[in-house]
Amino acid sequence: MSALKVSRLGGILLTILLIYFGYHALAGEQGLSNWRNMQVEAQQLQTELDEINSDIASLKAMIARLEGGELDRDYVEELVHGRLLFAEANEFMLAR
Repeated sequence: MSALKVSRLGGILLTILLIYFGYHALAGEQGLSNWRNMQVEAQQLQTELDEINSDIASLKAMIARLEGGELDRDYVEELVHGRLLFAEANEFMLAR
């Protein structure tokens, strides 16, 4: 083979490699286009985690009001009326 053919073959191979790696850098599984999608998904998951942590804190506060040496009787009454739809004989409950 002449030096010109080897040089041309090397250039073609280099071009093919650049195209291959360039494609995967932009559109591959871990490329730039997927990077943005992963950033959006990470933000959505963080928002969901924040909501769950808020719910956990709320539930812990509810448990704290029901536990311990001093029971919060007003809170227990609120739960009985609101969640169990229990009413005393002289009370009226409005349907929601």
